[in-house]
Amino acid sequence: MITHSKVSHRPHQPGRGRAFAENQPAPDFEIPPGGRDEVLRLKIGQALNDWTVEEVMRKKLGFSERLLTKYRQTGGVWRNGIPVRLIAHLHRGDLLDIYLLAAEKPTGIRPESIPIDVVFADRDYLVVNKPPTLVVHPTGRYQSGTLANAVAGWWAQQGLVRAVHPMHRIDRQTSGLILFANSRYAHERLAPQVDRHEMERRYLAIVSGHLEEEEGEIDLPIGRQEALPTRRRVSMQEGVPAVTRWKVRERLEEATVVEVQPLTGRTHQIRVHFAAIGHPLIGDRVYGQPSSLIDRQALHSAVLGFIHPQTQERLRFEAPLPEDMQRLVEALRPLPEALQ
Repeated sequence: MITHSKVSHRPHQPGRGRAFAENQPAPDFEIPPGGRDEVLRLKIGQALNDWTVEEVMRKKLGFSERLLTKYRQTGGVWRNGIPVRLIAHLHRGDLLDIYLLAAEKPTGIRPESIPIDVVFADRDYLVVNKPPTLVVHPTGRYQSGTLANAVAGWWAQQGLVRAVHPMHRIDRQTSGLILFANSRYAHERLAPQVDRHEMERRYLAIVSGHLEEEEGEIDLPIGRQEALPTRRRVSMQEGVPAVTRWKVRERLEEATVVEVQPLTGRTHQIRVHFAAIGHPLIGDRVYGQPSSLIDRQALHSAVLGFIHPQTQERLRFEAPLPEDMQRLVEALRPLPEALQ
């Protein structure tokens, strides 16, 4: 059974168990304050009797070779409360504790006190309802004031130590749900769902004009613009496959609210696809036209769902339209006939 655990680091006491494999000391590692609940604990049963620590971490818990290499160097693994090397053998009844942040690399993300709307948080994952205008991760132009800085600050306010690994990105001017992994291990465990497009992601967009059908699919390859590499375009010759599924939610005056499900994850995919079929997002200054009714593209990450790798529970979250998009919908709704 795998549980959360608080581990107190104790130095090796000669004669107390086989703490060091082949008489070589295990790397010493001190868990920092606020990180003690970032420990993965496994009680060894008969099925894992005489397995090595490495075999259990790789085959039972799914640690990658890259992470195992890091643990060999840093330590952060205990057997019955004593530091242990990965080549050590385990026996029925042993308690194996693994500090999940021992394999982290310095990121330079400084905790900052920026208010954020946390929708879900546990040891492994964090879901945030991102406001528009906030960059997800530090870049050359944005070294601070990002959502990642805000997430690090939020964990610090809880008195906890966590890593900050976005599982996906959304544009700076796009609002809504975004998922973070709290360790490299948690990121690796969920990454296959992202790579296989099994993580549910649905958006609400307000596009210009009226779509003729009630639902449809846009299947157009997307590539870079040669003159402006940060922008994208539909390119039948040089683009990579991109598919966007959509469904009309409401018809407005010269605009349409659509629910959008990207089946692939290309940069600016939704914005490029709707612009390509003649219905750019309202307020999109790059692929459409600016709007006096909203200061950004009308795009919101409304639904996020995934299977939690640790618990196997299906999690699904929804975020309502933010105020600026609600005001846009109200402004574009047809007047009742009695008022016309």
